[in-house]
Amino acid sequence: MLEIRSDVIPSREQLFALYSDVGWTAYTRDMDCLERAVAASLAVFTTWEGDRLVGLLRCVGDGETIVYIQDVLVLAAYQRRGLGRRLMVACLERYREVRQKVLLTDDTEETADRLAEKICNLRVFEDENGKMNRSLEQVGGALLVVSQFTLYADTSSRRPGFTGAAKPDLAIPLYERFMARCRERGFDVQHGEFGADMLVASENEGPVTILFDTEEK
Repeated sequence: MLEIRSDVIPSREQLFALYSDVGWTAYTRDMDCLERAVAASLAVFTTWEGDRLVGLLRCVGDGETIVYIQDVLVLAAYQRRGLGRRLMVACLERYREVRQKVLLTDDTEETADRLAEKICNLRVFEDENGKMNRSLEQVGGALLVVSQFTLYADTSSRRPGFTGAAKPDLAIPLYERFMARCRERGFDVQHGEFGADMLVASENEGPVTILFDTEEK
């Protein structure tokens, strides 16, 4: 049974196992530094299965006017279960009165490449049996890519906040790289204008909506 705990500091060995599993080797190269950083965090939220650490979120800040969500990690074997979101909800609930809540992202060019590969090859189109079994290439499809920072809205208060979304200087190059990688695979890619007010018309058959979380590889 999975359990979320707050302000429980994992052991050095538990931290090493989690950070290594998700490939965050920049942290594990200096375990003394990582231990100090986790211990000095404003808050630490963890997910456990018995005595096994399977997920962690830590945040820093003053806890009154601003909170930075620093790390969100989930063991690979436990991903795609919504554990990262549950940790995020626990954090946002504790600091719901804090006006500024900022997610510090580790999204990189590698993230954009991985996302392009996944979306271009995902089998979400119907085959002759009415089952989701065909990829974009198999149905001769194209892509409409629209940047949408409002999907990252913080709704812990009545007025949504968007400080968790990546800033344009980071987001625009990743947005453009994602589209370039899709074009390299031979797909026609149409797109919106980053940060602009747009009137987007689309038909959603089904409807089907699938969320890709870049924290989940």
